[in-house]
Formats: sequence, structure tokens, C-alpha cells
Amino acid sequence: MFNGVFVNWAGGARQTRISSGARPTFIASAVLVEESALNGLTAIQLADYALMRAITRVDPNRLPTPATRSILNMFDVPMGSAVPVTLTRWDMGFLRGLYAGTANLRAAQQRGEITRRVAAELERPEGALN
Repeated sequence: MFNGVFVNWAGGARQTRISSGARPTFIASAVLVEESALNGLTAIQLADYALMRAITRVDPNRLPTPATRSILNMFDVPMGSAVPVTLTRWDMGFLRGLYAGTANLRAAQQRGEITRRVAAELERPEGALN
């Protein structure tokens, strides 16, 4: 166990200067939300928020400006403001960048992959699948 995360050896992966022989794996996660903060939110919004917080470990306070429409910001918008009804394109790009790439990349390469995926997601025409 390293820094609260179990570490598994990547099956057959060779350690190099740009990739690690081990990769973090999570077994379980919990997201605590204050009940009074849930007023006006749907179960889908809460589930999507919990997904992003639990499996990405992203701190909403450290999001870049293009992510202002992220589901992660739903508790930070002023009362009565519009909140995304589900994962946004930024959220989907982040998830694709995080999980579609090689699992044992070092942090700098992983950030680069996530940045490329988010940019590609934001440039796609509205309504395009893939």
C-alpha cells in the first residue's frame, strides 16, 4: 500500500524511464456529501459527481478554467444557477484521458494524455458520439 492506494504490478509491463512497473489500483471508495447540499439535485447529478470524485481524485478547487462546466463544480455554483444535468464534455474528456491511456505512465505523460483527450472532446461537434 502506497499513500492510501494499493499498488499492483502491471501484468508483464516492463519498467522504463517513462513508464512504471507498478500502477495504482483502488478497491473501494466513499464520497461523503452534506445532506443539505443535495437540495434540488437529482440522483444522476449526485452519482456523476461521486464518480468523478471517487475514481479521478480530482480536487474541484484546482480545475482549470475550461472545466468550469464540470459536474465537479455543482456544489460551488451560486444557489439558483444552472448546474450540469450529467457529466459534461470536459468530464468525459478527462475520464477518457485517464482511463484510455497506458495505465502505468508516469504523472507528466498521464497529464499530457488527459490534456489531449479533454481538448479533443471539447473540439468535437456537439452531439457526436465517440
